Amino acid sequence: MKKVFEAALTKAIREAGLGIDKQFLKKAMDRVYHAKRKEGIDDTNIIWDLSNLQEALQNYTGDKNIVAHVPKVTPPKEIKLKEWTPGSEKFDPKLFKPKLTGEGIDMVLSDGGGIMLGTSYIIIGEAGVGKTTVASAIQASLQKKYKNEKIACVQSEMKRIDLGYEYKNKKWMKDLKYQILKDYGYENIEQVLIKIFTSGYDVLFVDSIQDITDKLKSYAGMSQTEAENFLLQLFSNANDGVDNHGKHTIIFAIQQVTKGGEYKGSTKLKHMTT
Repeated sequence: MKKVFEAALTKAIREAGLGIDKQFLKKAMDRVYHAKRKEGIDDTNIIWDLSNLQEALQNYTGDKNIVAHVPKVTPPKEIKLKEWTPGSEKFDPKLFKPKLTGEGIDMVLSDGGGIMLGTSYIIIGEAGVGKTTVASAIQASLQKKYKNEKIACVQSEMKRIDLGYEYKNKKWMKDLKYQILKDYGYENIEQVLIKIFTSGYDVLFVDSIQDITDKLKSYAGMSQTEAENFLLQLFSNANDGVDNHGKHTIIFAIQQVTKGGEYKGSTKLKHMTT
């Protein structure tokens, strides 16, 4: 209940046109908690009931006249378990036909050789080892071989001038297609990412997970967990073809590891990728 209350308060603060200060948020909730305990209430379900949202918002803003919109809470949906078997579903044979780069890397990307539809691959390594160059080379091969397919790189780390410098030394980058997040304004990053991942791309390259996560935290007011979950959900939906013009997008995402080889950020991404 406390997490639901915190999420509702965060939304109410944003609806009031205010920024999120985690310390003030905690203090506002603490004041609600202690006020209810003074009233002799020790049931946390009652303390964190959304009927107390108005009080918390007033604590946060210091404005006793501000009104919070209390969201309507729907009762949890009854879940009915249903078993499933692979033989019970008719899969489109095209889903299991791999895309080929024509390079040796095809042999390590899947058991059958090539890149399988609806999968996410992660390219990891320390800073400066060439992760972006590897991803760009794969993208160049795919764009050359599949000229009519929608293929691009979601670039958050590099600006146009940075990519221009790379092209100066790597002429094969000439026709690589990019969605440069800076072009749309980082303040719009959440909406832009949703638009990109629901636009029916056949293949998307993401450079990089850590940088996009950091920008979601800075510009969209998300926590580390919220940013990671948001990005993972975009990946998963695009892989599955959800609201994606029927395309099961292949994703190549770049992520850094520390000098000690430790994975940066959540390991959830590591477990959902190939």
